[in-house]
Amino acid sequence: MKKLTVLFLIGFLLLGLLPMRMEAAEGMVEPELQVKLVNYLGNKTSINLRVSGSYSLNGTSTKLSSSKTYTVKAEQSKVSLYDGSTKLITGDNVSITPDKSENSAFINDRAYYGSFSFIVESGLYVRPINKIYLEEYLKSVVPAEMYASWDKEALKVQAVAARTYAYFRLGKVINDTTSYQVYGGANMLHPNSTAAVEETAGQIVTYNGRAIDALFSASNGGMSESNFNEYGSPALPYFPIQRDDYDKKVAWNVSIQKQQINLSGLDLYNPNSWWYSTIERDASFTEKIISWLNQNGYSNKSIKIVSISNLAFYDNTESGRVSRGDLEFQFFVKDQFDSTGKLELQYGAMNNVVADRIRSYIGMSNMTSTLITGANESSTAFSFSGLGNGHGVGMSQHGANNRVEAGYSYQEVLAFYYPGTNLVKQYEEHEETTAYSPVKVQLNGVDFSTGYYGNGTTYVNWNALKALNIPHTYKGNGEFLIESRTVKGEAINGEWYIEWNQLSPGNITFKGIEGGYNFIYTKPVKIQLNGVDFDKGGYFRNNTTYVHWDALNTLQIPNTYKGNGVFLIEGRTVKGEAINGEWYIEWSQLSPGKITFTGVEGGYNFIYTKPVKIQLNGKDFALGGYFKNNMTYVNWSALRTLTIPYTNKGKGLFEIEGRSVQAVAFNGDWYIAWNQLSPGNITFTGIEGGFNFIYTKPVKIQLNGVDFAKGGYFRINTTYVNWNALKTFNIPHTYKGNGVFLIEGRTVKAESINGDWYIEWNQLSPGDITFKGIEGGYNFIY
Repeated sequence: MKKLTVLFLIGFLLLGLLPMRMEAAEGMVEPELQVKLVNYLGNKTSINLRVSGSYSLNGTSTKLSSSKTYTVKAEQSKVSLYDGSTKLITGDNVSITPDKSENSAFINDRAYYGSFSFIVESGLYVRPINKIYLEEYLKSVVPAEMYASWDKEALKVQAVAARTYAYFRLGKVINDTTSYQVYGGANMLHPNSTAAVEETAGQIVTYNGRAIDALFSASNGGMSESNFNEYGSPALPYFPIQRDDYDKKVAWNVSIQKQQINLSGLDLYNPNSWWYSTIERDASFTEKIISWLNQNGYSNKSIKIVSISNLAFYDNTESGRVSRGDLEFQFFVKDQFDSTGKLELQYGAMNNVVADRIRSYIGMSNMTSTLITGANESSTAFSFSGLGNGHGVGMSQHGANNRVEAGYSYQEVLAFYYPGTNLVKQYEEHEETTAYSPVKVQLNGVDFSTGYYGNGTTYVNWNALKALNIPHTYKGNGEFLIESRTVKGEAINGEWYIEWNQLSPGNITFKGIEGGYNFIYTKPVKIQLNGVDFDKGGYFRNNTTYVHWDALNTLQIPNTYKGNGVFLIEGRTVKGEAINGEWYIEWSQLSPGKITFTGVEGGYNFIYTKPVKIQLNGKDFALGGYFKNNMTYVNWSALRTLTIPYTNKGKGLFEIEGRSVQAVAFNGDWYIAWNQLSPGNITFTGIEGGFNFIYTKPVKIQLNGVDFAKGGYFRINTTYVNWNALKTFNIPHTYKGNGVFLIEGRTVKAESINGDWYIEWNQLSPGDITFKGIEGGYNFIY
């Protein structure tokens, strides 16, 4: 989330899928969050680190000095900490922990409270993860999400909403960007917002005893939206569509030009003379269309968007917002010319896609909501106007402030925006304790939050149960039901910790690592590949499923084994995981972007959708196709290319040659099973990387004006006539066998179509045969 701007959520988690940790419980301790620092830091291979106060390094007795500036570097996928030119430590994870809560760390001169882990992200960048108590986190978030100069009662509304939003995501590593909530550390603190957080400490919004996903946006335009309409998730009673008379009704308008490039004066036979100096009129918009094209059939191509022929939004929800949209456009590809040598004008479309997708292309800061109040198409442009800023679900920040100024309390404002909910005191603020020594903990080889050693055993944070997907229920007051066993947790530094050997006896093993332990939990899961049971199966570990490497061969994904668990998959280097003496690969690494999954009893069905090269009648088809569930799907515009009669009925339904055919959506466009394009008239041959689909169209034939019962076929730009026409015309010929004819002393190879031999019409008797068109075909005159 961002101050008074749109909250753009990629997904919407269903409340019923979350663990039962949301219940208000007397004596419940304040939780901690893990926040990746991305927003203000960006992607850096090296960052500066200073501390104020005493910090321990990697849970050891080594202390960082307040008088020094350290450097944290990403080196060969490891994190290294330097004091000047001296390397102090290197590893997969480097952590620092304050001895007192008031101590602070400075990351590139921005101050933060709490502890830190430093990891390497994407093999390149240093990524700090800040572990911080929820109340301290909120003191930075509230002034970043709402103006700290606003009425404190409005800031209390924001504090409770932000606290509930964060509480809903406990156990998940979030970040400091608008994808979640903006968090800027101690630099953001303001007395007004800090007071609002402290005066509502521990309060969250619940429904049926669980925290809600307390969504909010800058302005709902005077009408709130339901979560069902915005995200497609089951409608929740506390996200109704309701009129909001106190919302500011932020107005917006945007215009997109139809003609993006003026072609007059441009040499279309020599694009090099103007290509790089010519820019589309709405460049930020067209850049996103070009990016989509690069991912859908035009990889690594230089493209210019020439014009926008259609830009429309429709399917209004009850709140008045639009839910679907169309975008159609023409474009040039720099190296694609027509038969005359001129740049070939091509057509692209995104039809019946989610409105927010097209909105993101136009720009969220330009078209700030989907509540459209006016749409106009002129001869030169598409123009839209509307109200609101954001998705409109839940609390409106402008509306909340206006309600407070009208005399409403923060409790009344929350009750309006989240009707039917309860405001509860969920926990008390944490108290400091030093009874246990911190130790480093890994789960299945991945760094986890710090554990503690005391009473002769190691204690692991209870969130390890979730991370390892171990069945459990929190019973309250530190008592857990784990795999049907009652286990009492230990309160350490304001969180519940469990003895490691009580997490899942018999399924947890450990090995020592520097500064602590790696606890290994391995859970077998059932695997299907494209709906067929995969006998090699898989394992669930650290919130992901690992699939046996042989799935690559089963799915025919290009791979090479490089040794020592390293695979080269589709040109990517992927490290396998050794489980029970075999190599297993994270499912998302099998073929990123092409593998989806559905749940099956006891596991998952992984579905592989493979892009394939497509030719139509021997000519490359740029929009290509996909292979899924043993079937090849071809982009719907193949119907136009092959001139197969069709009508687009909308929402992927086509009427083809009088048949109703439902297309499948891939990457924002419709694709049709190849054998549904024209059953009986389409054949195929294999080509490198895909298939050539050959369309053979029956045509009516006359010979010297008389109907020829055997007829003919149109195929690859020519008409074929049944060989019996030679007899009808009394043309001298001899059949040599295997489709070879000797015609007037010439050797001619016939084409096999539907079990008989057919000859190109112009090979029947070259120079002596002419034709004229008749309804449905041709009259050949000899």
